[in-house]
Amino acid sequence: MAHCSQTAQEFIRNAFAPQIAILCSEDADTLSLKNNLRFVELLQPFSSPKSEVRISDPSGTLVTIKNFKIYFEDMNRRPPQPTLGKKILSEAVASSSWDQEISKPIVSWTGGISTNLTLQTSTPWFEEWRENISSVAVISAGSENPMDQLNRLSQYQHQQQHQNPTHFPKWFSPNILKYYLLLHDIDDVEATNNLIPLYLIHGRGCSNVDILLRETSSGTATPRENVVDLPSRVTEGESSEGSEPIAHPLSPVAPPLDENNGIIDQFPTDVPLLVNRQSLPVSNTNNSSFSMSNTYCPCLNPSDVENIKTFVDEFCLQALIPYVERQIRYLNDVVTNRSRSKSLLSATRRWLGGSKVNASNNANSVVYSQEATELQTRRLGDLCFMFGLYEQAYNAYYTAKNDFKSDQAWLYFAGAQEMAALSSFMQNQQDFPKRYFEGSLHTYLNVCKLEKIWEYINIISMFITLQFVLTLLCTEVLKSCQEYGESAMIFIKMTSEESDLLSALMLEQAAHCFINSKRPLPRKYAFHMTLAGHRYSKAGQKAHSLRSYKQAFQVYFGRGWILAEDHIHYTMGKQAFQLKLNQESLEATTRLIDQGAKKSSSTQQSPTQQLAYMREFLNILDKCLKEQKNTKQDLISLNIPLLNSQNTKVLIGNPIPSPKENDWCSCSHVNFSDEDFREKRWFALERELITAVRGHPSMIFKPNLQRLTSGTPNTYSPFVPVKERISVQVHLMNPLLVSLTLSSIRPLYSFFDEQESEIEDDSCVMYDIVPGFNMPPDSEQVVAIDLWPQRIGRIHIKGIAYKISLTPDVILANESCTPVTVEVKQDIEVKGPRLNNTLQERSNVVYARDERLNIKVLPSLPNLSVELENPPPVLSCGEIQHINIRFRNSGPVPLTKLLVAISDPQHIYLTLEESKFSEHNLGEIREYKHLKANKNRDTVTRITSIPLPNGILGAGETLSGHLWLHAPSNPGAFDVELLFYYHSSDEKQDKDRYRLVRHLSSIYLYPSINVNVKSCRSSSLICGERHSSSSLSHRHSSNLVFHITNKCEIENSIGKVELLGKTNALEVGQSCQWCVECGHVQKTKDEVILTCMPFRQKMSLPGCWWEFTLRERLMLPDLSPDLPPPNPAASYDPPPPTQNQIDGKSLKESLELDIVATVHWRGRRGEEVLVGQHSMYLAEYVEEKEDNWDVGLQNIEDHPPIRIIKEEEENTIEDLVFPPLSDQQNLVKVMLEYPKEISHNFKDSSLCRVKFQVHFYNSSACTLMAEVEFSSKMQTGGGQVQMFSPEASMNLLSVGASTRKFTLDGFQSKTLSVHSIVTAPGTYSLGALSLKVRRNAESEWVPQVCKIQSGVVVRTESSSVMNRYLSSELAILQGFS
Repeated sequence: MAHCSQTAQEFIRNAFAPQIAILCSEDADTLSLKNNLRFVELLQPFSSPKSEVRISDPSGTLVTIKNFKIYFEDMNRRPPQPTLGKKILSEAVASSSWDQEISKPIVSWTGGISTNLTLQTSTPWFEEWRENISSVAVISAGSENPMDQLNRLSQYQHQQQHQNPTHFPKWFSPNILKYYLLLHDIDDVEATNNLIPLYLIHGRGCSNVDILLRETSSGTATPRENVVDLPSRVTEGESSEGSEPIAHPLSPVAPPLDENNGIIDQFPTDVPLLVNRQSLPVSNTNNSSFSMSNTYCPCLNPSDVENIKTFVDEFCLQALIPYVERQIRYLNDVVTNRSRSKSLLSATRRWLGGSKVNASNNANSVVYSQEATELQTRRLGDLCFMFGLYEQAYNAYYTAKNDFKSDQAWLYFAGAQEMAALSSFMQNQQDFPKRYFEGSLHTYLNVCKLEKIWEYINIISMFITLQFVLTLLCTEVLKSCQEYGESAMIFIKMTSEESDLLSALMLEQAAHCFINSKRPLPRKYAFHMTLAGHRYSKAGQKAHSLRSYKQAFQVYFGRGWILAEDHIHYTMGKQAFQLKLNQESLEATTRLIDQGAKKSSSTQQSPTQQLAYMREFLNILDKCLKEQKNTKQDLISLNIPLLNSQNTKVLIGNPIPSPKENDWCSCSHVNFSDEDFREKRWFALERELITAVRGHPSMIFKPNLQRLTSGTPNTYSPFVPVKERISVQVHLMNPLLVSLTLSSIRPLYSFFDEQESEIEDDSCVMYDIVPGFNMPPDSEQVVAIDLWPQRIGRIHIKGIAYKISLTPDVILANESCTPVTVEVKQDIEVKGPRLNNTLQERSNVVYARDERLNIKVLPSLPNLSVELENPPPVLSCGEIQHINIRFRNSGPVPLTKLLVAISDPQHIYLTLEESKFSEHNLGEIREYKHLKANKNRDTVTRITSIPLPNGILGAGETLSGHLWLHAPSNPGAFDVELLFYYHSSDEKQDKDRYRLVRHLSSIYLYPSINVNVKSCRSSSLICGERHSSSSLSHRHSSNLVFHITNKCEIENSIGKVELLGKTNALEVGQSCQWCVECGHVQKTKDEVILTCMPFRQKMSLPGCWWEFTLRERLMLPDLSPDLPPPNPAASYDPPPPTQNQIDGKSLKESLELDIVATVHWRGRRGEEVLVGQHSMYLAEYVEEKEDNWDVGLQNIEDHPPIRIIKEEEENTIEDLVFPPLSDQQNLVKVMLEYPKEISHNFKDSSLCRVKFQVHFYNSSACTLMAEVEFSSKMQTGGGQVQMFSPEASMNLLSVGASTRKFTLDGFQSKTLSVHSIVTAPGTYSLGALSLKVRRNAESEWVPQVCKIQSGVVVRTESSSVMNRYLSSELAILQGFS
């Protein structure tokens, strides 16, 4: 019993309550049947006396008997035959109602609640399981000769007791209590006179019961409502509060109809334990007062009920208790007087007996007479036990146990030992010999021969043996002591193959013991409950078998025990189908093939098993659908094949494709196959578009989702214009080893109007039905379903419906089976990412909203389609390609504000008009607003506004443009990403509901040429125009060295390259080198200067080449869908810069190169002529920069080793503002202007004057203070270059100051005149000079690098005659030339 409706003490007291045999005459029974009850049944509800019952023990002490109860039973009742007994037990179990289930949390070993099991509070079907101590003879006072009738009844009882002692009924002792009862009607005056002889003869051993049996004038019985004090329910002892009383025929309601089995309970449980109640006999009397209706006792009134109670009270107190007291005293005296002699004889027999007799052979060979001391002792114990004298009972049982053991009467020994343990338990519940139970059970099972038991034991039915009685008693005792494990073991021992029903009952009780133990054992509970279900099934108890499997499934569910789950589901399906519970059968078979819970575990079913399961499921489902054909029922949900809800994708509002043309193709837009990692890039482009349209960045950015997946932010519902397509893609997987066929796949949806009222009209949404396909075993399939909403509102996609069946090849393999096709559904349930922001979200499992299946339907919007003409699949690195682009408004509404976001504007350029540029060698572009290029490298915007005629593009109108592509220098994949933005021209439309069109194409790039550039500073100055009579303008220069190599090594790529300025073409693998001197020109802030340097050969260039050249100089910001972090200094208005800051900035700018070097080339790929260019931006002077294929290696710097202890660096403010001193040594450029040859007549004058000029140019915008020192001596180091051999003369003397100081303004030049004298002809060096500059008087001097190469040849002047001769000859020679 899961939890018995009685306590262990009540259970034992009721099991051993005194039993009184009732023997009624025919007249008495006929009189009682007027109340639709026999007399014994009339007495049974009143089994407890209303007064307190006390009894004296052998010592004379009064003991109060708690909850005293007696049982009245018909003396003519006989136990059924074994076959009938099994049937009665089976019907009793089947007809018992099921108690309400409760949910019990099962705590795991670690202490956490792991499982909630739904359990039965009790098992009434298990509680459907006595010797007479007294007899009551009942006669009717209305009979003609009651005394004669009483004598006949007494003789019949004596004959049954003494002439047939081995037959039923059984009697407690030869001398039993006989009580006589006269039943009469109080209105029968003559019958009252018959009481006087009865009292005179029997005295107190007789009684009478006055019962009102008057009929009403109408001939019908007295209404039941008048019997106010008649107990309608009989409670078994002191039941716990809330326990269900036991039903009785006197209940005011009819016996309940068992909902689980459909059988009326014809075996009420008012009878005592171990007694099977007989149904009422059918009488043939014509008495109109007798009726077999459910209205009992119609003729009893409250006074009659009180008379019955008085009779029971008088019988117990005046007859039964005094009789029992006399018997106890008598038996106690007999046992006491014979105990000594018995002990002596027993000891002598054991001493003389020799070897021990085999117990198994002589188990039942000992026969005792009725007056044997051992039986008298046992009888004494039984009387004391039945009447609550448990201490005296234990002493008697203990003595009898020892005596039976000495005599090797094992059957008697086991019974006495069992009762001794029960007596000890009733006396002291905590400390009692539990080993007695084990010994008795072992004796019953292994020692006693069951086939001999029936001759000595009076039991209710032949199929119930003593071990089952012991099992019922001892398990209740053990469970009351919380010994559930031992109780379970005893129940398990009682299982056998002889009776499936008994074994099922025992196994079920063992399972309940495991789950109710102090530490619950759910797996043992489930295992034994499964075994009980199997034995119930073999016994024909289908309902109990189904219930047992359900109880066991609670434990196996979700634990990964696939084989156990499959076995339970299969059995539950069969049992429910046999009980005609088609819905439960369908649920079980659905779980059998449903692989939704098994997706994390590999299936262990063979293909044959799965085929059988699938076929059975389809047949049951088809039968259920036919039953529900006339009723509107939802489709059954089936997870075959598996549908991954999280992988569901939704496409919204794709552009309407234009009519196909040979050379034009539509843009890619959005597809289900797009990579998820690109979504962030598209979101970043969309954010830049929104920022450009609104003029400021949006703090809350909600992307316009057109492809919704589990990786997109689906917090808000997407929208779609009316009559535009919605595509839903679901991912299906067949986990079975059997091929399936799916057909007629359609969407399941709900449509709501603008007032959020659901509309069930099918015309609101149009959809396509997917014809179907076959799914092989363990295969996957992607299904796309299209919907077109036809009115404004909201559509919610709930799932898909489809028809499923076995494939034709499987059906043909078994021709006996006909193909069955059923329609099922699967729900799509999506959830957002798990939230982890707040403490509540971190401590619980909370998911964000996912609205990808809730789509708003809006009024009509414009629909832009973009087409490209012959987009190239391949390009060469640096190649410039032109593509025509066309825009068409395919929607019914005009569109406005058309913009495009280009992911890589340095290599992609979109314009409506062809770009042109001046062919002059030097062109200046001022206020170039499109790129905003200036001396500082600005970022280039990715947004391009496309001008529309009159500001709108009407419905059906077309606009053409040009898309220029400049292939990057790195071979591989080149992705062209274009995002077009537009919205409706209707001002009533929400401007936030803009629309987007995507285009993504990947172009493969082949290698072309490789360009290396080396830049260095030049010490020389380039002279410009003379601004005045005394000064010239100068500008410094830089040297660029180009090294170009043809890398075209791939087939179908460029085989020959022609470069701008080279006559001969470069073959594959050849290289060339150029050296170019670039002069730096001072330019304003918003000025860009382009210089094209053609050499010997002109090359026609694309009109937009300068666009890509300018864009190479500009920076490209990273794509990020999120706003940059707030800059705290953004709102800070800095103070005006100091002079040091201005000077430091000017010095840093002077060190920058800021040049874009572009190399144009032309080649051929097949018959196609290619034109391209390679551009490189040189921001600073570098030893070598390569336009190589690995961009990541271009700007790698060597990092210093990591230091564990950070070094403290002392940085002054000047170190942070100004560049290092080593970088300031090229601020001033120096150039000498001198005569290369001087003639002087040293005879006329011994001193020759040499005059030359030194030009100084400040290459920075900062004003510098300079100090130059002239020296006639040669210095070693970098200041002088030895250019004469063997060596220049040292004898040049400076005239004037050798050190001079002056000031140089920004980008200004200064010229100094220097005079020197020589005393002899020869080669002279102009000497060396050292130059140092500083910004002001407080700053440090910085030496400048001055590499001067100077030499003057001084010759001796000839005489005047010789000079005239030489001059004439020279003129003649010039004339000939």
